[in-house]
Amino acid sequence: MDANGLPLERGAVLSQDDILHRAMLMDLMCQFELSKSAVEEKYHRCFGQGFNDYFAHEHQDLEEGEAGK
Repeated sequence: MDANGLPLERGAVLSQDDILHRAMLMDLMCQFELSKSAVEEKYHRCFGQGFNDYFAHEHQDLEEGEAGK
């Protein structure tokens, strides 16, 4: 647009964490399952730690939500 032309693309820049979360949500929505080992293998560069450690905060939030029922 700055060059008085039409924009060729639009969107948002995604972080590695965004890409990982998007892929996991797509797997859950499309396949109704999620393999921790497959996620670790495919996205090993995102982790630097195991699946459970990487998602410890989210797991804790889920457990607290279940306990509140």
